[in-house]
Amino acid sequence: MKFATSSSELLAQLSVVSRVASTRSAVQALSGVQLTTSGGAVELRATDMEVGLRVPLGAKVERDGTVVLPARLLLDVARSLPGTDATLELRPAEQDVEILSGSATFHIRTLRAEDFPPLPEPGGDTIVKVPAAAFVETINRVARSASRDETRPILTGILVSASESELRMVATDSYRLSVKETRLRSRWTAASRRPFRRVRCRSSPASRRPPARTSSACPCAPTRSCSRSVATCCPRG
Repeated sequence: MKFATSSSELLAQLSVVSRVASTRSAVQALSGVQLTTSGGAVELRATDMEVGLRVPLGAKVERDGTVVLPARLLLDVARSLPGTDATLELRPAEQDVEILSGSATFHIRTLRAEDFPPLPEPGGDTIVKVPAAAFVETINRVARSASRDETRPILTGILVSASESELRMVATDSYRLSVKETRLRSRWTAASRRPFRRVRCRSSPASRRPPARTSSACPCAPTRSCSRSVATCCPRG
């Protein structure tokens, strides 16, 4: 593996992807960033087994390959690069990656690439494209009602559903409930016409039980303790 890239872009992309790298796992590869070159493109990947992130990196590729480097160390090196450009080359015999930038030369030992888990490939028929601002705003409006009690992990998540013209998120800790419905200006792509509904949380399969159905004066509340009006409990975007 060998490629050349801009030092500033390398630093910017590493700053994003390194946030996902694990800091507590017993598997060393999870504390690293995987650099993959294929078909003239470079991609940075990181995961802590709960969240996975893939970030493209603009570069000129000379040789394809895959390597895993310690995320924090690689980020520190990227911050100290003196030149405007950087060249990264895998040296299999030395089991390290040589980084050249200006008058500086760094050598970083690689981690076991076999231990880095494969990330799912993008695609499928349930892809929804929504404006980033609307997506972030909807999450911020409901996330405060999600539970922090790990003994009921299903309530630590946010229920996400989408149609051709609406994005809907719901969160509750069984005492309060937040519902946000955001109208979408852009429509789905042709490959995603089916309704999409998913709970985003860190729950185990055994704990994924649907909440109990109860009646309430508030039509969207899961318990009788909700005394807020529909306009307060169910803000519409």
